[in-house]
Amino acid sequence: MPLTGLIGTAVVGGLVDRLAVLPDRVLLADDETNRRPPATEADTPMLYLRQLAACRAVLRQIFPDRPRCTAR
Repeated sequence: MPLTGLIGTAVVGGLVDRLAVLPDRVLLADDETNRRPPATEADTPMLYLRQLAACRAVLRQIFPDRPRCTAR
């Protein structure tokens, strides 16, 4: 699913693998199919953490009524 938004003065765009919009939250999943899943968050490459944080920031603007936007 395409996702585009504005964070500060930067336009953020990309594709989201899985998105579930629930009454109490928004769940985002990003599958990096060409890589083995990291054992811990600390093992996750910074590039992916920044990508998910940007998506979460955009989703918080799109769905401001949801108390939680969780990236996994």
